[in-house]
Amino acid sequence: QNLIQDINYESFAYGMPGFMGSYIGIGFDYINLGSVKRTTIQSFNQGINLGTASGSDLMLSGYYSKFISDRLGIGGGVKWVREELDDKTANSFAVDAGFTYEMPIPGLQLGASIRNLGTRLQFYNDKESIPLTFQGGLYYVIPNRLFRFTLDFDKVRSEELGFHFGSEASIKDILLLS
Repeated sequence: QNLIQDINYESFAYGMPGFMGSYIGIGFDYINLGSVKRTTIQSFNQGINLGTASGSDLMLSGYYSKFISDRLGIGGGVKWVREELDDKTANSFAVDAGFTYEMPIPGLQLGASIRNLGTRLQFYNDKESIPLTFQGGLYYVIPNRLFRFTLDFDKVRSEELGFHFGSEASIKDILLLS
């Protein structure tokens, strides 16, 4: 998919039942940032051509999940992230973990996760953290009805706490309206 400018984004994910009631999945995400004219203040003012610079991000991931009781499901994943910026490359490894819990109230579920807990990317002498994210929320399906509601929060490192609300209606199990 081409986004603005020359930015191109590709993504692939596949999940399937595993063994003993588990589920496994793999993922691939790639962003090509295209190329931009390389400049310095001096070269820009004097019209000197320094060529071009480019960048890209690649992430490979694997996931595993399983219900460990009739109400509690857990899951986790590992990922490798590679970022390229001009002639420099940085790598990071991270893990994700989360759970869902079916509450005693019919149709109500609670969930939480932590994502991107891992190593930092290092370009030159600078180290950059990937966005450590905490998420949690509630999901409610009205019993014997076709409506669903969500209320959740997320907290990304160095950002403010965010709250979100959503709803969905199902029409004959073939069309979902959000």
